[in-house]
Amino acid sequence: MKKVNHKFGERLRQLRKERGISAEELAKIMEVNKSTISRYETGKRDPFMPFVQKIALFFNVSIDWLVGTSEIRDPSVSTNTLSKIFNSLPDPGKIELVNYAKYLHQRYSNKSKNSDNKNNCNNIKILGSTAAGQPIEYCDDSFIEEADVKNIPKGADFALTVKGDSMEPLIKDGSLVWIKSQPDVENGEIAVIEIDGAVTCKKVYKHNGKLELRSINPKYKPIILDHGNVRILGKVILD
Repeated sequence: MKKVNHKFGERLRQLRKERGISAEELAKIMEVNKSTISRYETGKRDPFMPFVQKIALFFNVSIDWLVGTSEIRDPSVSTNTLSKIFNSLPDPGKIELVNYAKYLHQRYSNKSKNSDNKNNCNNIKILGSTAAGQPIEYCDDSFIEEADVKNIPKGADFALTVKGDSMEPLIKDGSLVWIKSQPDVENGEIAVIEIDGAVTCKKVYKHNGKLELRSINPKYKPIILDHGNVRILGKVILD
C-alpha cells in the first residue's frame, strides 16, 4: 500500500498545483484538515476510497490514474472502455489497433534514445504545404524558405507544413512534418503522396494494384487510387 500511497500523494500534489490551489484551500473544499492533505501528499496516510473518489471527481481524473495503477488520466477512457472497443472490432480492426499500439509504445519508449540521433541545428528546405485532407498544390522544385531549425530528425531531407485535420491526433493541423525522400513505403506507413501535381499526407496501403490512402481521423474516408499521375515523395519521420 505504501507504493500506492506515494503515487497517490505525488498525483494529488500535481493536480493541486496544476489548478493553483493551496493545501489549505483544498482541505476546506474536501472538508478535512490541512494536515490530512499534507499526510496524503507525503504518503504518510493511507488514502480511503471515498476520499480518492471525491478527489478524482473534483479534478476530473480517473481513479486508476490517481492511485498509480494506470497511466490513462482521462476518466472517460478507462481500461474497461479500451477493452470494450477492442472486443467490438472485427479481426482486421483488432490487428490494426494492436499494430498502432505497438508503434506508439516503440515511439515513446525510444523517444529519449532517438534524441541522441538528431542534429542540434541545421538548415532544411520547407517545400510548401501538404494537405491532411484533400490534396493541395505542391511547389516541387522551389522551396518557400530554408529554415534554421533545431532538432531536425536524422534522415530528414525536407519538410512540409500540414494543412487540415485528417491525420489528427497524431499529426496536428499547422505542424511541420519531416520527410525522408524515398519512392516507396511499407503498408501502414505514413507518407507524402503527389497526385496529379497536388500532395497529401496519408497512411499508405497497396493491394490488388491499387493504392489506398487512409486518414487517422475517422471522419475522413479512404482515397482509392488506381490511375492518374501518382508518386510517393517520401516517408514521414515521426520522432
